[in-house]
Amino acid sequence: MQYTLEIVPAANSELREISRWYDKQRFGLGVDFLLCAEEALDVIRRNPQAYQKVTATVARKLMMRFPYGIFFRLRNEIIEVIAVMHNHRDPVSWRKRI
Repeated sequence: MQYTLEIVPAANSELREISRWYDKQRFGLGVDFLLCAEEALDVIRRNPQAYQKVTATVARKLMMRFPYGIFFRLRNEIIEVIAVMHNHRDPVSWRKRI
């Protein structure tokens, strides 16, 4: 099955903000973060059912190199990314988006 990936504006903003923060830490690290996020999104797109659900409808994919999780839900053939959050942040703050 072919899935379409949609990133809500808030999650897209989070990706940009995190990337800028990492670039301030070390030049080029923000690009590395975005590449890892892109890889994680590709993996989600290939098999969204492979990830543990954190609620009845939302699952999370942990990123490999960075301490972030990508929260998403599957609606028919659409994967909706609702948040990209640091693993040590309030684990329920993204719930306002669903």
